[in-house]
Amino acid sequence: MSKTDRRTDTPAQHGRQRPAEALASIPEALDRLGQGLSIFDGDLRLTCFNRAFVELLGFPEDLVVAGMPFEDLIRFNAERGEYGDGDVEALVEDRVQLARNFAPHRFQRQRPNGRVIDIEGFPLDGGGFVTTYMDITARVQAERRSDEAESALRRANTRTIEAIEAFLDAFALYDTDDRLVLCNEKYRAFYSATAEAITPGKTFEELLRYGLERGEYEEAIGREDDWLAERLARHRDLDGAFEQTQDAGRRDGRRAHRHHRT
Repeated sequence: MSKTDRRTDTPAQHGRQRPAEALASIPEALDRLGQGLSIFDGDLRLTCFNRAFVELLGFPEDLVVAGMPFEDLIRFNAERGEYGDGDVEALVEDRVQLARNFAPHRFQRQRPNGRVIDIEGFPLDGGGFVTTYMDITARVQAERRSDEAESALRRANTRTIEAIEAFLDAFALYDTDDRLVLCNEKYRAFYSATAEAITPGKTFEELLRYGLERGEYEEAIGREDDWLAERLARHRDLDGAFEQTQDAGRRDGRRAHRHHRT
């Protein structure tokens, strides 16, 4: 296998490309890029471009030629509605003036056909600027679907919380790891001494121990360890839900709450 010159990607045995040959290969190399590329000189005339530039921006192939003014391309776009509604000449003038600043820029533009193009430009030391164009439609659509799904989930969570708050009884839901998923305010009120510790992610045992330390459970006083073991065993043997009543000296008398495990 022959060696390859890394700079020209031609077999070393054939020698280096001559300058003219190297220059002639540039358009073909640029056409192989997935990104669009254009170069305008200091007079805002197109000096170089590739096939992806024409295809991504939807220009007719016979329109784009080396030497054409930047203004002509912008006017073509404005006339076909690429920049939305508005006076064509005003749309053209605004964009030409921005281009004359020769400042670095990057933005996204959604074409009327729905394609989203990421456009990034850099000024050149000798005047003019080079711009790249990348089709990011798939990425933007995926982000939008993700945002929509997240929004739908938030709405569903809000409806769930509103529903459990409407329950007449205290309600709590624990996951398979015995961690609190959600509860209503009646549940926190039911265990008033433990209320500040009742937060999603806390285990059922952690909440019981917190309550025991603060005298939450009158029936456990004097036999805390045994009571805890019994209470945990009953909780772990649950199949779905159970109802518990509690007096504990509450002014509103005997109350009920429901535990649910997933």
